[in-house]
Amino acid sequence: MAYLEVRNISKRFGGLKALSDVDMSVEKGEIFGLMGANGAGKTTLFSVIAGHVAPSAGEVHFNGQRITGLSPSRICRAGICRTFQIVRPFAGLSVEENVRVAALFGSGRKRTRVEQARSVDAALESVGLSGHRAGLAGGLTLSGQKRLEIARALATGAELVMLDEVMAGLNPTEIAEMLETLGRLRREHGLTFVIVEHVIGALMSLSDRILVLHHGERIAFGTPEEIGANAHVEEVYFG
Repeated sequence: MAYLEVRNISKRFGGLKALSDVDMSVEKGEIFGLMGANGAGKTTLFSVIAGHVAPSAGEVHFNGQRITGLSPSRICRAGICRTFQIVRPFAGLSVEENVRVAALFGSGRKRTRVEQARSVDAALESVGLSGHRAGLAGGLTLSGQKRLEIARALATGAELVMLDEVMAGLNPTEIAEMLETLGRLRREHGLTFVIVEHVIGALMSLSDRILVLHHGERIAFGTPEEIGANAHVEEVYFG
């Protein structure tokens, strides 16, 4: 069984079918990309995996355990954490306090204060925010707030991190820095990533494999090279 396995997931919102029998499997240590135009179902699939939305049909398994129907907090404590398209830090708290909240309430195990402090320090260091720890989260740039989202995910002790458009709105230099950060986190910490991203060049360079969704259906799957050469993907994605 794969590390993360999505089996025949469907989701209806009234008469709208947002996902239709989607299958997906992610191996441990992999960077897995999700590609598709707006409305393809990518964020809905993220929400189903993370427990924010209940599927109409299908199952999700993580690390050998069925997690379908569990609350977001229990899924987080099992080792899956997600970020969101629109960053929403606790703007009136410091950068360090934002990460400390994640370490306190997101972790699946009890930690001493020393362990919590180490977790916060390590998360801030990993994303390059150690020098901003005392500043207000609301004062960070967009790039800084996106890095803070990742730091909060790391502080929960997550083993699989789902990133929803973490590079949206960043300039080319910031995108290159984010790519380096994510690659380093995988190499040094053995993290697994599932990434939704509209910056196609970044998604192609970062991902080991990519799943393409169109109107809630799986239309292609393979390596970045295979996806780039897929005529159906080019037709539906680029017109």
